[in-house]
Amino acid sequence: MLPNQPALLDETDRKLYTLLALRELGGCTHTQLLYFMFENDIMSYFDLALALHELVDEGQLVRTNHPLDYLYAPTSAGLETLSFFINRLPHSKVVLICDRAPAWKQRFQREKQYAAKVAQNASGEYVVQLNLVEGNVARLSIDLPVPEHAMAERMARIGGVNIKELGRQLFSPASGKSVEELVNSDFKEFHIGEQNLGVGQVTCLDSVDMLKRKGEFLDVMRRLQEEHHYNMVILMLTDVLLEGTQLLYVGSDEAIRNAFSAEPKDNALFLPGVMSRKKQVIPMLSALWG
Repeated sequence: MLPNQPALLDETDRKLYTLLALRELGGCTHTQLLYFMFENDIMSYFDLALALHELVDEGQLVRTNHPLDYLYAPTSAGLETLSFFINRLPHSKVVLICDRAPAWKQRFQREKQYAAKVAQNASGEYVVQLNLVEGNVARLSIDLPVPEHAMAERMARIGGVNIKELGRQLFSPASGKSVEELVNSDFKEFHIGEQNLGVGQVTCLDSVDMLKRKGEFLDVMRRLQEEHHYNMVILMLTDVLLEGTQLLYVGSDEAIRNAFSAEPKDNALFLPGVMSRKKQVIPMLSALWG
Protein backbone atom coordinates (compact mmCIF):
# COMPACT_ATOMS: atom_id res chain seq x y z
CA MET A 1 0.00 0.00 0.00
CA LEU A 2 1.24 3.47 -0.79
CA PRO A 3 1.51 5.92 2.10
CA ASN A 4 -0.40 9.17 2.14
CA GLN A 5 1.09 11.56 -0.36
CA PRO A 6 3.53 14.13 1.05
CA ALA A 7 2.62 17.81 0.90
CA LEU A 8 3.27 19.49 -2.44
CA LEU A 9 6.72 21.07 -2.77
CA ASP A 10 7.83 24.28 -4.43
CA GLU A 11 9.47 24.08 -7.83
CA THR A 12 13.09 24.31 -6.67
CA ASP A 13 12.78 21.74 -3.90
CA ARG A 14 11.07 19.14 -6.07
CA LYS A 15 13.82 19.48 -8.68
CA LEU A 16 16.58 19.17 -6.09
CA TYR A 17 15.04 16.09 -4.46
CA THR A 18 14.73 14.46 -7.89
CA LEU A 19 18.32 15.24 -8.84
CA LEU A 20 19.61 14.00 -5.48
CA ALA A 21 17.64 10.75 -5.67
CA LEU A 22 18.85 10.05 -9.22
CA ARG A 23 22.45 10.87 -8.28
CA GLU A 24 22.31 8.32 -5.48
CA LEU A 25 20.25 5.68 -7.30
CA GLY A 26 21.95 5.96 -10.66
CA GLY A 27 19.80 5.73 -13.77
CA CYS A 28 16.34 4.35 -13.02
CA THR A 29 12.91 4.29 -14.56
CA HIS A 30 10.01 6.57 -13.75
CA THR A 31 8.26 3.70 -11.97
CA GLN A 32 11.32 2.80 -9.89
CA LEU A 33 11.84 6.43 -8.90
CA LEU A 34 8.16 6.74 -8.02
CA TYR A 35 8.41 3.75 -5.68
CA PHE A 36 11.48 5.22 -3.97
CA MET A 37 9.89 8.65 -3.49
CA PHE A 38 6.55 7.29 -2.24
CA GLU A 39 7.81 4.66 0.15
CA ASN A 40 10.33 7.02 1.73
CA ASP A 41 7.74 9.82 2.03
CA ILE A 42 9.82 12.28 0.00
CA MET A 43 7.60 13.51 -2.81
CA SER A 44 4.12 13.15 -4.25
CA TYR A 45 3.31 11.68 -7.65
CA PHE A 46 2.41 15.13 -8.97
CA ASP A 47 5.66 16.74 -7.78
CA LEU A 48 7.72 13.96 -9.33
CA ALA A 49 5.90 14.13 -12.67
CA LEU A 50 6.40 17.91 -12.81
CA ALA A 51 10.05 17.71 -11.74
CA LEU A 52 10.95 15.10 -14.36
CA HIS A 53 9.27 17.08 -17.12
CA GLU A 54 10.92 20.36 -16.07
CA LEU A 55 14.40 18.88 -15.58
CA VAL A 56 14.37 17.13 -18.95
CA ASP A 57 13.25 20.36 -20.66
CA GLU A 58 16.05 22.28 -18.92
CA GLY A 59 18.72 19.74 -19.87
CA GLN A 60 19.41 18.74 -16.27
CA LEU A 61 18.13 15.19 -16.79
CA VAL A 62 18.52 12.92 -19.77
CA ARG A 63 15.66 10.61 -20.67
CA THR A 64 16.36 7.51 -22.75
CA ASN A 65 14.19 4.69 -24.02
CA HIS A 66 13.84 1.64 -21.79
CA PRO A 67 12.21 -1.69 -22.66
CA LEU A 68 9.31 -0.95 -20.29
CA ASP A 69 9.49 2.75 -19.49
CA TYR A 70 11.82 5.74 -19.77
CA LEU A 71 15.19 5.72 -18.01
CA TYR A 72 16.24 8.96 -16.27
CA ALA A 73 19.72 10.09 -15.23
CA PRO A 74 21.21 13.47 -14.24
CA THR A 75 23.38 15.34 -16.71
CA SER A 76 26.57 17.16 -15.72
CA ALA A 77 24.51 20.37 -15.65
CA GLY A 78 22.02 18.73 -13.29
CA LEU A 79 24.77 17.51 -10.94
CA GLU A 80 26.30 20.99 -10.94
CA THR A 81 22.94 22.56 -10.03
CA LEU A 82 22.54 20.05 -7.20
CA SER A 83 26.00 20.83 -5.80
CA PHE A 84 25.21 24.56 -5.75
CA PHE A 85 21.81 24.31 -4.06
CA ILE A 86 21.77 21.08 -2.02
CA ASN A 87 22.10 23.03 1.24
CA ARG A 88 18.63 24.41 0.58
CA LEU A 89 17.17 20.97 1.39
CA PRO A 90 16.58 19.84 5.00
CA HIS A 91 19.64 17.94 6.22
CA SER A 92 17.47 15.12 7.58
CA LYS A 93 15.96 14.49 4.13
CA VAL A 94 19.36 14.53 2.42
CA VAL A 95 20.68 11.99 4.93
CA LEU A 96 17.57 9.83 4.49
CA ILE A 97 17.95 9.71 0.70
CA CYS A 98 21.70 9.04 0.82
CA ASP A 99 21.33 6.34 3.49
CA ARG A 100 18.48 4.45 1.84
CA ALA A 101 19.43 4.76 -1.82
CA PRO A 102 22.16 2.04 -1.88
CA ALA A 103 19.73 -0.72 -0.81
CA TRP A 104 17.15 0.49 -3.33
CA LYS A 105 19.79 0.63 -6.06
CA GLN A 106 20.69 -3.03 -5.41
CA ARG A 107 16.98 -3.91 -5.44
CA PHE A 108 16.47 -2.21 -8.80
CA GLN A 109 19.52 -3.97 -10.25
CA ARG A 110 18.23 -7.43 -9.40
CA GLU A 111 14.47 -7.05 -9.69
CA LYS A 112 12.52 -8.44 -12.61
CA GLN A 113 9.95 -6.24 -14.33
CA TYR A 114 7.21 -7.49 -16.61
CA ALA A 115 5.06 -5.62 -19.06
CA ALA A 116 2.65 -6.32 -21.89
CA LYS A 117 1.28 -3.99 -24.53
CA VAL A 118 -0.59 -4.20 -27.82
CA ALA A 119 1.19 -2.92 -30.92
CA GLN A 120 0.91 -3.15 -34.69
CA ASN A 121 3.80 -4.67 -36.61
CA ALA A 122 5.12 -3.70 -40.06
CA SER A 123 2.62 -6.03 -41.73
CA GLY A 124 -0.29 -4.30 -40.06
CA GLU A 125 -1.00 -7.23 -37.73
CA TYR A 126 -1.70 -6.63 -34.06
CA VAL A 127 0.58 -8.33 -31.57
CA VAL A 128 0.77 -8.52 -27.80
CA GLN A 129 4.35 -7.71 -26.83
CA LEU A 130 5.56 -9.48 -23.69
CA ASN A 131 8.74 -8.15 -22.08
CA LEU A 132 10.91 -9.27 -19.19
CA VAL A 133 13.54 -6.85 -17.92
CA GLU A 134 16.04 -7.65 -15.19
CA GLY A 135 18.21 -4.93 -13.73
CA ASN A 136 17.17 -2.55 -16.53
CA VAL A 137 18.47 -5.05 -19.12
CA ALA A 138 16.02 -6.68 -21.53
CA ARG A 139 16.17 -10.45 -20.97
CA LEU A 140 13.23 -11.65 -23.00
CA SER A 141 10.84 -10.20 -25.57
CA ILE A 142 8.02 -12.17 -27.19
CA ASP A 143 5.51 -10.98 -29.78
CA LEU A 144 2.25 -12.91 -29.55
CA PRO A 145 0.12 -12.45 -32.71
CA VAL A 146 -3.51 -11.50 -32.19
CA PRO A 147 -4.96 -12.43 -35.60
CA GLU A 148 -8.47 -12.08 -36.92
CA HIS A 149 -10.90 -14.80 -36.01
CA ALA A 150 -10.65 -16.57 -39.39
CA MET A 151 -6.86 -16.67 -39.22
CA ALA A 152 -6.97 -17.91 -35.64
CA GLU A 153 -9.22 -20.80 -36.67
CA ARG A 154 -6.86 -21.66 -39.53
CA MET A 155 -3.85 -21.64 -37.19
CA ALA A 156 -5.74 -23.81 -34.75
CA ARG A 157 -6.48 -26.33 -37.49
CA ILE A 158 -2.91 -26.38 -38.81
CA GLY A 159 -0.94 -26.31 -35.61
CA GLY A 160 -3.42 -27.10 -32.88
CA VAL A 161 -2.88 -23.61 -31.45
CA ASN A 162 -5.77 -21.70 -29.93
CA ILE A 163 -4.49 -18.14 -29.85
CA LYS A 164 -7.40 -16.82 -27.83
CA GLU A 165 -6.99 -19.51 -25.20
CA LEU A 166 -3.25 -18.98 -25.07
CA GLY A 167 -3.79 -15.26 -24.57
CA ARG A 168 -6.26 -15.93 -21.78
CA GLN A 169 -3.79 -18.20 -20.02
CA LEU A 170 -1.05 -15.61 -20.27
CA PHE A 171 -3.04 -12.58 -19.19
CA SER A 172 -6.22 -13.47 -17.43
CA PRO A 173 -6.23 -14.74 -13.83
CA ALA A 174 -9.99 -15.19 -14.00
CA SER A 175 -10.06 -18.83 -15.07
CA GLY A 176 -11.17 -21.10 -12.25
CA LYS A 177 -11.36 -18.32 -9.66
CA SER A 178 -14.39 -17.13 -7.76
CA VAL A 179 -15.50 -13.51 -7.89
CA GLU A 180 -14.31 -13.03 -4.32
CA GLU A 181 -10.86 -14.41 -5.18
CA LEU A 182 -10.60 -12.06 -8.16
CA VAL A 183 -11.56 -8.99 -6.15
CA ASN A 184 -9.06 -9.84 -3.42
CA SER A 185 -6.22 -11.12 -5.62
CA ASP A 186 -4.59 -7.68 -5.97
CA PHE A 187 -6.47 -5.49 -3.50
CA LYS A 188 -4.90 -2.54 -1.70
CA GLU A 189 -6.08 0.05 0.80
CA PHE A 190 -5.48 3.77 0.40
CA HIS A 191 -6.08 6.73 2.69
CA ILE A 192 -6.49 10.03 0.87
CA GLY A 193 -7.48 13.04 2.92
CA GLU A 194 -10.48 11.92 4.95
CA GLN A 195 -11.33 9.12 2.56
CA ASN A 196 -10.59 5.43 3.09
CA LEU A 197 -10.86 3.24 0.02
CA GLY A 198 -9.93 -0.16 -1.32
CA VAL A 199 -8.86 -0.66 -4.93
CA GLY A 200 -8.53 -4.05 -6.61
CA GLN A 201 -7.15 -4.75 -10.07
CA VAL A 202 -7.48 -7.68 -12.46
CA THR A 203 -5.50 -7.70 -15.72
CA CYS A 204 -7.26 -9.60 -18.48
CA LEU A 205 -8.07 -9.99 -22.17
CA ASP A 206 -11.78 -10.47 -21.65
CA SER A 207 -13.13 -7.55 -19.62
CA VAL A 208 -16.39 -7.51 -21.60
CA ASP A 209 -17.01 -11.15 -20.69
CA MET A 210 -16.07 -10.45 -17.09
CA LEU A 211 -18.65 -7.67 -16.94
CA LYS A 212 -21.30 -10.37 -17.24
CA ARG A 213 -20.44 -11.05 -13.59
CA LYS A 214 -20.77 -7.39 -12.67
CA GLY A 215 -23.57 -7.99 -10.16
CA GLU A 216 -21.48 -10.59 -8.34
CA PHE A 217 -18.45 -8.26 -8.27
CA LEU A 218 -20.53 -5.41 -6.83
CA ASP A 219 -22.01 -7.68 -4.15
CA VAL A 220 -18.52 -8.66 -2.95
CA MET A 221 -17.38 -5.02 -3.10
CA ARG A 222 -20.38 -3.86 -1.03
CA ARG A 223 -19.59 -6.48 1.58
CA LEU A 224 -15.97 -5.29 1.75
CA GLN A 225 -17.15 -1.69 2.07
CA GLU A 226 -19.41 -2.64 4.97
CA GLU A 227 -16.89 -4.81 6.78
CA HIS A 228 -13.98 -2.37 6.53
CA HIS A 229 -15.93 0.91 6.61
CA TYR A 230 -14.51 2.10 3.29
CA ASN A 231 -15.87 5.27 1.75
CA MET A 232 -15.38 3.65 -1.64
CA VAL A 233 -14.39 0.31 -3.17
CA ILE A 234 -13.09 0.18 -6.75
CA LEU A 235 -12.33 -2.77 -9.01
CA MET A 236 -10.24 -2.20 -12.14
CA LEU A 237 -10.76 -4.75 -14.91
CA THR A 238 -7.73 -3.72 -16.97
CA ASP A 239 -7.98 -5.04 -20.51
CA VAL A 240 -4.69 -5.48 -22.38
CA LEU A 241 -6.32 -5.62 -25.81
CA LEU A 242 -8.71 -2.71 -25.28
CA GLU A 243 -5.87 -0.70 -23.71
CA GLY A 244 -8.13 0.58 -20.98
CA THR A 245 -9.96 -0.28 -17.78
CA GLN A 246 -13.54 -1.22 -17.03
CA LEU A 247 -13.94 0.44 -13.64
CA LEU A 248 -16.53 -0.86 -11.19
CA TYR A 249 -17.15 1.01 -7.97
CA VAL A 250 -19.25 1.15 -4.83
CA GLY A 251 -19.50 4.65 -3.42
CA SER A 252 -20.14 8.19 -4.61
CA ASP A 253 -21.21 8.64 -8.25
CA GLU A 254 -20.23 12.30 -7.99
CA ALA A 255 -16.68 11.48 -6.83
CA ILE A 256 -16.15 9.14 -9.79
CA ARG A 257 -17.67 11.66 -12.21
CA ASN A 258 -15.44 14.49 -10.96
CA ALA A 259 -12.26 12.43 -10.62
CA PHE A 260 -12.34 10.95 -14.12
CA SER A 261 -14.39 13.58 -16.00
CA ALA A 262 -16.68 10.83 -17.29
CA GLU A 263 -20.30 9.87 -16.72
CA PRO A 264 -20.68 6.56 -14.85
CA LYS A 265 -23.65 4.31 -15.39
CA ASP A 266 -24.87 1.68 -12.95
CA ASN A 267 -21.65 1.75 -10.90
CA ALA A 268 -19.37 1.32 -13.92
CA LEU A 269 -17.50 3.21 -16.64
CA PHE A 270 -14.78 2.50 -19.19
CA LEU A 271 -11.55 4.51 -18.94
CA PRO A 272 -9.58 4.34 -22.22
CA GLY A 273 -5.80 4.45 -21.81
CA VAL A 274 -5.99 3.82 -18.05
CA MET A 275 -3.80 0.81 -17.21
CA SER A 276 -2.18 1.70 -13.87
CA ARG A 277 -3.75 1.96 -10.44
CA LYS A 278 -0.67 3.61 -8.94
CA LYS A 279 0.11 6.06 -11.74
CA GLN A 280 -3.37 6.95 -13.02
CA VAL A 281 -6.34 6.04 -10.80
CA ILE A 282 -4.95 6.96 -7.38
CA PRO A 283 -3.51 10.31 -8.56
CA MET A 284 -6.88 11.31 -10.02
CA LEU A 285 -8.61 10.56 -6.72
CA SER A 286 -5.85 12.32 -4.82
CA ALA A 287 -6.40 15.44 -6.90
CA LEU A 288 -10.07 15.29 -5.93
CA TRP A 289 -9.71 14.55 -2.21
CA GLY A 290 -6.14 15.39 -1.31
